[in-house]
Amino acid sequence: MEYNKIEKDYYNLHIIKTDKFKTVNIKVNFKRKIKKNELTIRNFLNHMLLNTCKKYKTSRDIVIQTEELYDLGVRINTTKSGNYSIMSMSEIFLNEKYTEEGITKKSVEFLMELLFNPNVEDNKFDENYFEIIKQSLKEDITSIKENPRKYSLIRLYEEMSKG
Repeated sequence: MEYNKIEKDYYNLHIIKTDKFKTVNIKVNFKRKIKKNELTIRNFLNHMLLNTCKKYKTSRDIVIQTEELYDLGVRINTTKSGNYSIMSMSEIFLNEKYTEEGITKKSVEFLMELLFNPNVEDNKFDENYFEIIKQSLKEDITSIKENPRKYSLIRLYEEMSKG
């Protein structure tokens, strides 16, 4: 097993090379001090990044591409760690030795496309997807009390942050 660490002012890249696994995992973390007025925006951004980008305009296009990449899995979530919000985008795909040559490069390019080429024109997200995701988030928020697990976590955070 080989381990490399590359550090710049704006990122740390950790690479662990091994042939022990059938899959490759990539995880990108964005850590930021929590600002209450940004929480909804960050959550909204998660949904936008997973559903549309310049190259894959629709959710359907993204699903088709993940299937072409041997059912590549991509997900994004936000967690809280102390006073920080950590947005994590992760991707898992088959090791190239079990597929075709070049699949690793294509899989990494797909993740980079989602992250760095959002579907934005004139500094605005695609209006159609903006409205779809906005409505979806509204429904999630209004249905929180119907989900005991989610609701209890929210209440826990509220109680823990008092004082």
